[in-house]
Amino acid sequence: MPLRAFAEAAITNVFTLTGDFSYSENSEADGDAGQTLTRLLYITFFQRLLSGGIDANQVTIELDYVWTSDDGKNIAICESEKMLVTAGWGTTTIIVTRGYHSTTKSSHADTTPFRRCYKALANEATVKAVDIEGTDQAG
Repeated sequence: MPLRAFAEAAITNVFTLTGDFSYSENSEADGDAGQTLTRLLYITFFQRLLSGGIDANQVTIELDYVWTSDDGKNIAICESEKMLVTAGWGTTTIIVTRGYHSTTKSSHADTTPFRRCYKALANEATVKAVDIEGTDQAG
């Protein structure tokens, strides 16, 4: 299962693609001096597509492929709206709570990406950056 980390809730700026350094931020830390940065990460497990558009109040949603089992990580993001999947595991028809975490309910077009994700807080996950390219600089 591919795991992707994103820098913001809209999950458009992925920064875990091998060899892709197109996303960057202005903050820097000098790891040699022991500096660290703390960031919220948005982690996605997989992506489905909407099979038919939905209006802002629709709670029954058709997907292009089966939504996997209920493992407690049932937050989905569709564009900027978060939804909580409450039923329909193992099927292509799911039931959701719209506007989850105070996001705005909105309409979404057919084939819009529908991503299963959760927010990894600083105390819930550790990301270790490893430089595997070039010469060893460890000294």
